[in-house]
Amino acid sequence: MSPDVPDILTKEERQWLADHPVIKVHNEKDFPPLNFFAAGRAQGFSIDYMRLLASKIGVRLEFVTGPTWSKFLGMMQSGELDIMLNIVRTPEREKFLLYTRPYASNPNSILSRKGEIYQNLESLQGKTVAVPRGFFHEEILGKDFPRIKLHLVTNILEGMKAVAFGDADAAVGELAVFNYLLGRELMTDLVVSGELKLGSESFNQLRIAARKDLPVLAAILEKGMDAITPDELKLLRDRWITGASTVIAGAEILNEEERGWLKEHPVIRFTPDPSFPPFEFFDEQGQFRGIAADYIDLIQKKLNIRFEIIRP
Repeated sequence: MSPDVPDILTKEERQWLADHPVIKVHNEKDFPPLNFFAAGRAQGFSIDYMRLLASKIGVRLEFVTGPTWSKFLGMMQSGELDIMLNIVRTPEREKFLLYTRPYASNPNSILSRKGEIYQNLESLQGKTVAVPRGFFHEEILGKDFPRIKLHLVTNILEGMKAVAFGDADAAVGELAVFNYLLGRELMTDLVVSGELKLGSESFNQLRIAARKDLPVLAAILEKGMDAITPDELKLLRDRWITGASTVIAGAEILNEEERGWLKEHPVIRFTPDPSFPPFEFFDEQGQFRGIAADYIDLIQKKLNIRFEIIRP
């Protein structure tokens, strides 16, 4: 353990960390802005919160990326994984997990097509609802609301597509994730139409969970949370929740080889489609316009390069 770590742990806890210097933490592929993988590394609010917590207790993290949520839960049960992030406490999960107190709250929401609004849980009775397999919504809706037909999918984005293409009437999930993906995926025919109130405020609360056979780790996590200051937490919220963006600063995503390549190629030439609105087109004055044009402008600013437009 680093000598710079504050003396917040007991002798037993310090010894446990000495015996377990690397903790395996789950990292989802696509659950922005909370937990996702991009530019070759784990990212998101939950990921940065866990990194900050780890710095308080002096432990190294190994992020395990790739499996579905349901498989991650299985890895916790089999002992292949130590920690899961942004997880909701449910009776079934308490059989094999130990939870910290909440570190964030995120309302559960209903997503539907425009013109087909479902404002609350009651309005979903008799409807087909897309739910990622293994998410707590599957457990609660499947047990307590049998009149709702569950359409199980791999992840949130797959659920949104199921609604967009008519395979489900609605999807349920975290509000911050829906808002982020709606902006990123340009699903303009979908809207967040209501709040999903499931009877307990705890279902809105995101926690960290350790395996049930690791009670010392669960206690250490709580002490690490105690050491995180309100200002540090606010910085994370401002970055990922309040001011969440789908564009990541170039300095964070480029390696040395890539930066060298851009230095040698400061101008990149490309040919857009001249008539593909609203994505890309040329206006009456011959100016490149559209979503792609705005995106290209953002990339230029982030990477400090210039695109040269070659008209077809």
